[in-house]
Amino acid sequence: DPRPYDLPGTHLGWTSAPLAGPVDLVGAPRATLRVVSPVAERVQHSGDAADKLVLFAKLYDVAPDGTTTLVNRLVAPVRVPDVTRPFTVELPAVAHRYETGHRLRFVVAASDTAYTGNRGIKPVTIVSAPEDTGVLRLPLAGGRVG
Repeated sequence: DPRPYDLPGTHLGWTSAPLAGPVDLVGAPRATLRVVSPVAERVQHSGDAADKLVLFAKLYDVAPDGTTTLVNRLVAPVRVPDVTRPFTVELPAVAHRYETGHRLRFVVAASDTAYTGNRGIKPVTIVSAPEDTGVLRLPLAGGRVG
């Protein structure tokens, strides 16, 4: 039963600053993303569902010593409905306290050890620019991520 991991070159991650106080996450985080994948775009209207681009969204708890925990090992696989438009993925609901000094790490990966991934190679770029950035919404019951 290996610990969850993401292979180098197969994922992108964004990490918050260390938390100034505890943060209580209660509910289902939602991320709105935009991707570019010419290979996936060419086959996305195929009648074969396996031709759709599949991504895996994850939210980790990173301790001050660098120990990374995938909370309850929850992963949100998402079959991207249309690679030419923004889409929203809802992560599994969770109740978890991120302690003072910990960081939140949001990862979008091309694979996950608990799931069968994409068929074939589909290079993907996640778009994030000042005028066109993705958004991660966290249902917080207490605390603040700054």
